[in-house]
Amino acid sequence: MQARIVGFDLTILGPVSYADFWDDLPWNLEREFRKQDRFLYFAEADGLHVGLMISAKDHKSSCRLSKTEGAIRVTVSKPAPGETLADYNVFVLHPTTQRGFYLQYRGSCAVKQFGDLLQRLFHSTIQKKRAAAVEAVEEGPTSKRANEVRKLYKTAGLQLTQWIRSSELADLLARLSRIDEFEFEFSALVPHTNLFSPLTGAVKREVHKIQFLPKVTANSIRNALKNLIPALGINSGTIRGPNSCGSREAIHLAQNPDVFATFDFDTITDDQAFNLSDIKESSLVQRVIAEARGHATLLSMVAK
Repeated sequence: MQARIVGFDLTILGPVSYADFWDDLPWNLEREFRKQDRFLYFAEADGLHVGLMISAKDHKSSCRLSKTEGAIRVTVSKPAPGETLADYNVFVLHPTTQRGFYLQYRGSCAVKQFGDLLQRLFHSTIQKKRAAAVEAVEEGPTSKRANEVRKLYKTAGLQLTQWIRSSELADLLARLSRIDEFEFEFSALVPHTNLFSPLTGAVKREVHKIQFLPKVTANSIRNALKNLIPALGINSGTIRGPNSCGSREAIHLAQNPDVFATFDFDTITDDQAFNLSDIKESSLVQRVIAEARGHATLLSMVAK
């Protein structure tokens, strides 16, 4: 069995920022999620946000198979009293770009499920921030202004999008059942009016974000993007939308592999002795951090 590191990015919506979310998280917490107890540990390492999630399995027995002289024997093993089977996942996130790496393997919590868990945790932060904002309204909690504040916080949310392999653009766009938005950048400012001309030599990059109307067909947007992207020489950008399964995907125009590192599960068993008092010192966590550092440009990190 193989353990793989995949890439993802977070999209934060509304008045609650990622910094608010991170500051609200305790360094460790226990949460039931999808009928399993999840133990989460967080840390900071050289400007990165690091996390470890241990998931207690809802079954205690496991099977072992042996074959001797053509006979197959199945042995059922049970953990000692007070023990349970468990899986683990590790993530490393750049706090400014909210782009990160996630270690997963078959049977562990998949990155999409991890995103669902983050949504639940983020909702807790939203509730706290909303309550504090309403309490701060001078006119009182039943005033028109307080209702406006509550309405504002209804727009808050978090979305996780897993990166996919970059290949032929047409094939990639065909994966999406609908195209919601296209975000891209130029390395130099494109003056739309003469007012921008004095800034031409002072701009590091110009970022555009186009959001498409739901009523526009995916085919018409695909055809337009297939012509637009090469014509303008756009080589850095992201196209987002749901796939045929309903999961959100992000198509990155840069040459980003969908799997950034692969480990044989058995070869990293010695690295599973996690230091829960300081998870960033654990060997396996250090491996994921090293992979992130090795893709510093992709995650917009300063290489060490």
